[in-house]
Amino acid sequence: MLYFTLKTLSKIISCLPYSFVIALGKGAGVLYYFIAKKQRVRAELTIRERMGYTEEEAKKTIHELCRNLGMTFLEILYMPALNKENICRYVHFDQQQILWEALGKKHGVVLVACHMDNWEWLGASLALNGFPLSSVEKPQPNRVYSDFMNELRRGVGQEIFSRGTSEILGCARALKKGRMLGLVADQDGGYDGIFVPFLGKMASTPVGPVYFARKFNAPIIPIFIVRNNDGVGHRVIVDEPIEYVNTGNKEQDDYNVTLVYTQRVEAIIKKYPSNWIWFQHRWNTPYGDEAEGSKEEIKVAKTSAFEDIKDFLGMIHIPKFVRYILAAILFAAAIISWLMFSGKSPMEVALDNGVKAKFSATLRDSEISREKDGKPLWHFKIDEIVNDQVTSKTFLKGIKGKVYRSDGTFVDVSADEGEMETDSQNFLLKKNVMAVHSGDGSKMTAEEIFWEQKTEVVKAEGNVQFWKGDWYVRGDKAESTSEFKKIHLVGNCRMERK
Repeated sequence: MLYFTLKTLSKIISCLPYSFVIALGKGAGVLYYFIAKKQRVRAELTIRERMGYTEEEAKKTIHELCRNLGMTFLEILYMPALNKENICRYVHFDQQQILWEALGKKHGVVLVACHMDNWEWLGASLALNGFPLSSVEKPQPNRVYSDFMNELRRGVGQEIFSRGTSEILGCARALKKGRMLGLVADQDGGYDGIFVPFLGKMASTPVGPVYFARKFNAPIIPIFIVRNNDGVGHRVIVDEPIEYVNTGNKEQDDYNVTLVYTQRVEAIIKKYPSNWIWFQHRWNTPYGDEAEGSKEEIKVAKTSAFEDIKDFLGMIHIPKFVRYILAAILFAAAIISWLMFSGKSPMEVALDNGVKAKFSATLRDSEISREKDGKPLWHFKIDEIVNDQVTSKTFLKGIKGKVYRSDGTFVDVSADEGEMETDSQNFLLKKNVMAVHSGDGSKMTAEEIFWEQKTEVVKAEGNVQFWKGDWYVRGDKAESTSEFKKIHLVGNCRMERK
């Protein structure tokens, strides 16, 4: 049931425009903030203790965090749509050369990441940009969820090893081959971890990064992903490499290196606090005098913190924040399903360059429009929209709309089919293309009309015909502005007066 639900959601979401996915994720994140009271309260208390925030600052930051988590979860389901051609539109690297230079030393590279923003897209962007990435995943209690996530990870080119199994030996082989080994190092390291100060409190930190760095003389490179301010897209921050200095004192050397990369993690969290998961049990393992309680009591306390919620999602053991977001998405899906059958109240999404779109759940009976300086330029109603991630184009069927002129009149435009480029929002109208002016009744038809949004130039090709009053004009090609005030005809031109 869980696998089917996730796969179905992933297939549906992967067919949607990225801007629509982000808008839906924001809504799911807001729902999550109000539903997940236990996580919200724990996160607010933690950020107040560790960052010295006021109650108001804490609530605002955690609200942003929850909104980001909603977008992140939807983006994870969107991963099948990512490929080598489009990944650069969504994720930008600031210093890729650091990674390539480290790989050139042929000792392998240990990448240290943390639960910032969409850490799954960090791995995906590395693999799709050509980096030989092997990653270590923490198996979830629900094997189905782990299998689904690993399927997404392998789908973008990552090599995956499971922590706590014999597969972990593959990490050594990966570094011997000169590959990158990705480790998430901001979780509690348990009693075998190395205690270092983290956000003002001693925290047990995983030993994996220093072990592999020491064993294979590999540099440690802290690497982080943060979300852009508008929520759309991400930036990867590549930090300077950390070399393992072997003085002969293994315990002290391990501590020194762990302290350095933990300080890097701490610095990025302080800079982008709404990107880090504050409700995780980072300081779960007690330090010093705090460790006097029995380990059994600590184990029970840790387990009780993850009690199942009282619904069917709580019956399956997956991370609670994933359960809550999934519940919010399912709730949103129920609303969307109702809208799909009712055909009313489509969702409005703001795209680039002043373009706005209203999509229904099935992407039928949808609307797209564009404004400039607060004034409408055009508005179209579309019978059907199909988004193709491979070509980065949106295919349209049944197009009817209006193009507004500065004199208050408008041009009615219709076509059987069309295409819209995802990035530029340029239009190509095809089959039975017609434009009729509302004022003087003048009409133009053509086989195709191309609409370039940046220059607002309209180009028509194929049996272009124009009627105005008693005049009839035809030609092979025509060019005009979006207001259709002047039309320039080219090729086999002919003009008649009735």
